[in-house]
Amino acid sequence: SALHLWNWLARFFIGAMWWEQSLWKIPPDYGGLRYWVEEMEKWASTGLQRQFARDVVLAHFHFFAPQVYVSEVLIAVTLIIGIFSRLGAFLGTLMAINLWLGLYRAPSEWPWTYFFLIVIQIMFLVQRPGRSLGLDALLLQRHDERSSNRGFWGRLVRLLS
Repeated sequence: SALHLWNWLARFFIGAMWWEQSLWKIPPDYGGLRYWVEEMEKWASTGLQRQFARDVVLAHFHFFAPQVYVSEVLIAVTLIIGIFSRLGAFLGTLMAINLWLGLYRAPSEWPWTYFFLIVIQIMFLVQRPGRSLGLDALLLQRHDERSSNRGFWGRLVRLLS
């Protein structure tokens, strides 16, 4: 249907955006990630977040940088192929909230960009886009054929898909 096609297209493009954003954070030097964390240290919406960026993230950059990279790749993969897409949408929402609040006052940024990304990610949480031309649909169909969906794994698959 047209709705499934639209959900797939939106999911694919947002996933591709996360993938593209991960490309300038590739290990071992993590590219521009340090620059943007330093921008958060200057421009975050609250003193607490500025202090966290400085005293925790930048102070332990080589601990946090791989986590940011892996998170963005995970978000991208879950959305692009539609597997556990709600997990990707949840992580994407958290990342977008951090970006929105972290770069809220930056003079070169438009905070509404991040706010709209939050809205899209929350829509994905609600609409379960992986069930539209994604692997989530196949996973759920296969799971429905094999079990009663009352066990832990059934509930987990339904929650993440």
